[in-house]
Amino acid sequence: MKKLIALSILTLLPLSILFSVGVGIYVPDSKDYVTAEETAYSKDENMAASSEYPVGSILNLSLENGKSESVYVNDIYEMPPDRKILLNTKAAENLGIMGTGYDDFDVEIVLEGEGNEDLATRGWVKYLVATAKSNAEALRIYNSLRANGLNAAAKVHGDTIELYVRFVPQYQAIDMLLYLDSLGYTSTLQMPEVNPYL
Repeated sequence: MKKLIALSILTLLPLSILFSVGVGIYVPDSKDYVTAEETAYSKDENMAASSEYPVGSILNLSLENGKSESVYVNDIYEMPPDRKILLNTKAAENLGIMGTGYDDFDVEIVLEGEGNEDLATRGWVKYLVATAKSNAEALRIYNSLRANGLNAAAKVHGDTIELYVRFVPQYQAIDMLLYLDSLGYTSTLQMPEVNPYL
């Protein structure tokens, strides 16, 4: 009998309500930070970044205590592994998570964004840091990059092997260039990167 009651309760829930989703806060470290939608980071409106919901989406986030707010997804940002949405400070204040920095919310999709194909390579960069003439040399460089905490990758190009540092958020681009320079990679080539969350 208990199983039947549980099933009937579940069927009463609206289909637009999803399971709880981890929600956090993000504050870019640059005053000139531009979102994926090419607008300035807002502190005055309920905006959010997401790896789960496309740019242009309007989401209603609600807690069990009845508190809810709608947010507009205008950005794609590097997500902690347990989060699908990051709020700007305004939305975080309105939802009461500025103190904790994190909570689980039920998410209702009010309007699903269509996204934008341009977003696939917006907001992320990669660096060609070195070329190697042999597999042994490529392995040495690859291991050095990995040992320094970098997301390394190799690709054969003609008679050489290119070594890359991949999936760097745009807001970290300058810091990454300085870090690579400090490691001795002074002739790096920066280029657009595919967004790993799309």
